[in-house]
Amino acid sequence: MQRTALLSLALMLTTACTVPYAGESGDITEHESEAAPVDAFDEAAQTFGVPSRLLQAIAMSETGMQMVTGAEEFEGRGARFGMMALSEDIVPEAATLAGVTEEAARFDRKGNILAAAALLDAWANEEAINRADLGAWAPVVARYSGIEDEGAQAFYVHDEVYPALQQGVSLEGLIGESMEVTPTFPAPVRPVADGDRSWAVYRPSPNNSARPSGASGDPTFVVIHTCEGSYSGCWSWLKNSSSGVSAHYVVNPDGSEVTQLVRDHRKAWHISARYDCSRNDNIECWRNNRSSNDFTIGIEHAGYGNQSSWHPGLLASSARLSCETARENGIPRDAYHIVGHGQLQPWNRSDPGPNWPWASYLDQVRSICDGGSPTPTPGPSPTPGGTAGTVVVDSNNAYNNSSTGSVTVGSAWRSSQSVNGYYNTGYWWRSTGSANDAAKFRANVSTPGCYAVDAWWTAATDRSRTAPFSIFGADGAKLASVNVDQTIGGGQWNQLGVFNLDAGWQQVELSSNTSAGKVVVADAVRVRPATGCAGVTDPGTDPGTTDPGTDPGTDPVDDTLVNLIIDSDDSQNGPGSEVTFSGNWERGDSTPGFYGTDYLWQETGPSSDPVTFAFELNTPRRLKVEARWPAGTNRSTHAPFVMRDADENVLGTAYVDQTQHDNTWVDLGTFEFGPGWNEVKLSRWAPEGAVVVADAVRVTELP
Repeated sequence: MQRTALLSLALMLTTACTVPYAGESGDITEHESEAAPVDAFDEAAQTFGVPSRLLQAIAMSETGMQMVTGAEEFEGRGARFGMMALSEDIVPEAATLAGVTEEAARFDRKGNILAAAALLDAWANEEAINRADLGAWAPVVARYSGIEDEGAQAFYVHDEVYPALQQGVSLEGLIGESMEVTPTFPAPVRPVADGDRSWAVYRPSPNNSARPSGASGDPTFVVIHTCEGSYSGCWSWLKNSSSGVSAHYVVNPDGSEVTQLVRDHRKAWHISARYDCSRNDNIECWRNNRSSNDFTIGIEHAGYGNQSSWHPGLLASSARLSCETARENGIPRDAYHIVGHGQLQPWNRSDPGPNWPWASYLDQVRSICDGGSPTPTPGPSPTPGGTAGTVVVDSNNAYNNSSTGSVTVGSAWRSSQSVNGYYNTGYWWRSTGSANDAAKFRANVSTPGCYAVDAWWTAATDRSRTAPFSIFGADGAKLASVNVDQTIGGGQWNQLGVFNLDAGWQQVELSSNTSAGKVVVADAVRVRPATGCAGVTDPGTDPGTTDPGTDPGTDPVDDTLVNLIIDSDDSQNGPGSEVTFSGNWERGDSTPGFYGTDYLWQETGPSSDPVTFAFELNTPRRLKVEARWPAGTNRSTHAPFVMRDADENVLGTAYVDQTQHDNTWVDLGTFEFGPGWNEVKLSRWAPEGAVVVADAVRVTELP
């Protein structure tokens, strides 16, 4: 057969090149690869004698563990780079001390962490501190902040870096335990709430002036900025008389504190641009060529314009600020009056950056102000690549159209880009445990019908094998609960099930309520038109099948209900089904319980080299996939089966324990297969020291 010859060639090439199966990314975690920095922290600690946990705490405080490329927000303060937020003026020295290039110190995770550690090491030597005492590192930490004012340094030390040590650094794949440590540094003097907002602290800046009288000075716009740095570094610079800049407010990274610097009725010096209505849909053109500071309120946000996502707490506090200032000053709550710095000053500013979730942010502003449901507003177009009727909901609301999809997460969820394979700009993750804290994806389906629901995540060994997804219909009724293995299936769509959906808002929730000590990843959800529902809403429902072996295969499978078994002995298969494998697989019959005449086996190891069970369809079908094998104590507990459709899309991957389930059919999941040759592959890519067994696969159509 031509197809068999081509498959045999492909199998030989796959084995020779050790091309991984779809779940290979599951062998890479946050702390096992260059994509994840934990090993880099440890290496830097060992090389330069700087505590690894201290390095992590600085990175968490400065960038939230994201690799950033800072931009200039304030003249006189250079850009910052990497996970450690190395400032431009110290990159050359830090790179030289670490023995890395300046480019690596800026843009490479490992190089950036090593450069920061080398700098801290040199300063620790100058201070002659007791390196074993974490509290004694406080003066070095204060120096690293780049903050000139000692009072503001105290806040950086006591309120930002050391709390990350005391509470435990929360890093995907490494949940650091809390510790008792007191920084050896003067305590900060706490400010009082004496500004326009009782819930904000007041740190008055001298950098302000009177607004023009009359309508020309009435606050008319709210301008959204990013600090391009830390919270304390931001507000301390804005209240420094020598900086010549200010803003009305600064929001900290999680929204738990807001600083007011300039009262609303005064002019803050936060934007160096004269107004040009052509940049703002020709709104308020009579203000053209006037200083934008005259009639705007500026809100700075700790963080960076190119970070992948924003903490929901920061967005909530910022939305409250925008709502209150807009309501008090009669500012319309729309995209023309609540604008980005880069929109009004595009020649040298781009903040708050491409990932600021404008649509959902403005919805939140309106919701707070109006005390009701957010008003749908036009947002970015849905992510390209979908078919008509398909809704993709990303973890970053900046990429969602608020009229068709949105995502919400609690404050315990963290954003990340650390493991490759994410959808769009990054993903949310949360540690597992008893708390039922769900990431909620909402998708608006315009037409009732049959739809498949898929999820996307990044796979790694620290992921939960029982990540609990729940699917809810437009009436709020739960349609299904599906536990998935997020150690596999990374960087692809994985089907959760096929459902009859009414028109309206559906919801897919990923909960953290599962076995503790792992993480769950919320990246993206897709709802797409499908076939084969026939009234079945629970993907786990099995209406029953006929006795196995009754259909030896046809050429191809016809329009009757599919009930097909593909045996490891190809002589037992009909023309519409076949099995292919390389010469590395051996036949065996020593363990009873196999299907047919014998089975195939091979030792596990670092190459895919699969046995491929293939079957041909002439129409799309929704099929339940099962496998069987003779169990044994030397079998793999993590044998990987990969399901692929005729277009070579990976539909899902199931890891099974072949030490159990002897002489029985084991459910691998239910999937949508297309016309042509579809495949179920058993790979040998599993932890070494065991064997995987390929015996038989059954595919059954659910009526």
